[in-house]
Amino acid sequence: MYDVASIIDGENAIKVLGQENFTDNDVTYDQDTIIRGKGLDYDNANKRLFTNDGRTLIWDLSSGITDGMNASWVLGQPDFDTYDNLTTVSGVWAAISNDVSYDSSNDYLYVGDQGNRRILVYDIASITNGEDAINVIGQPDFTSNSDLGVTSKTFQGQVLAGGVSLIAFDYDSSNNRLFAIDNGVGRALVFDMSSGVTDYMAASWVLGQPDFTTENTGVDRNGFVVSEDLYYDAGTENLYTADATYTHRVLIFNLTQTPTSTPDNGPTYVHPPQC
Repeated sequence: MYDVASIIDGENAIKVLGQENFTDNDVTYDQDTIIRGKGLDYDNANKRLFTNDGRTLIWDLSSGITDGMNASWVLGQPDFDTYDNLTTVSGVWAAISNDVSYDSSNDYLYVGDQGNRRILVYDIASITNGEDAINVIGQPDFTSNSDLGVTSKTFQGQVLAGGVSLIAFDYDSSNNRLFAIDNGVGRALVFDMSSGVTDYMAASWVLGQPDFTTENTGVDRNGFVVSEDLYYDAGTENLYTADATYTHRVLIFNLTQTPTSTPDNGPTYVHPPQC
C-alpha cells in the first residue's frame, strides 16, 4: 500500500498485505498469505479490501492496517487453508486467480471463476466463511462448467501461463452495469443489472465484436485481441480496456450515448472506442 497524498518517483510502500513483511515470499495458503493474486477492489464505505488468489480474501480495515495482518473472511473455499478445484454453489476452481468487483449499491461482490467459465455473485451485507453465492452468470446452474459456445450468456476466456484468468470485470454502481472482458472471444459483455441479477442472464450489449456470436480478434479501432483488465470511470462515462498482451495499448470507450438495438446484431453501443 502506498500513501499517494503526494507522490515521489520510486517511493516506498507504507504497508504490505499478503506477506509478513516487505521481503518475505511465503507460498503457503493460509489466512495472511496471497499466492498469485489478481483481482483487487475496495469498499470505501465499510473499509473492506477484496482480492483473489483462486479464493477470495476479504480484509476488514476499519481499525487500520498492520503489515501481514490476517484476512477476515474467505469465499470460494470452506476455510483459509483449503485449496480445491470445486464447481459448487460455494466453491470455485482454485487453481486459477480471478478478478473481483464490488457493487456498493447492492452490497454484492462479483467473483470470477474462470476454471468454471462463470462469475459468482455474493451478498456480503454480512459475511460467513465459505458462504453460498446467490447467483451465477455464464452457466445455467451452480454445478455446470461446460463450454456452451459463444453467446450473450457465456464466457470463453483464455487462461495465460501461471493460471491467470482473463475474465476481468468492473461494476458501475451508478447505472447498475457489469462490464466483463471475455478474452477467448475478444469482447466485453455489458450486463444491465438495473432490474436485478438472475442466473444465466444474458448480456445486454457487446463491445469489441459486431454481435454476440462473432469471435474475431484484430488490431483495429473497435476490436480486442487479448484485453487483460478494464476500469469504468463514472465521472466521464469512459470504459478503459487494457488490450495489452499483443497490441500493447489501452482502448477507451465513451459510453455516454444511449445504447441502441439492431435486428441483425442485437443490442450494441452506437460508436467505436474513442482512443
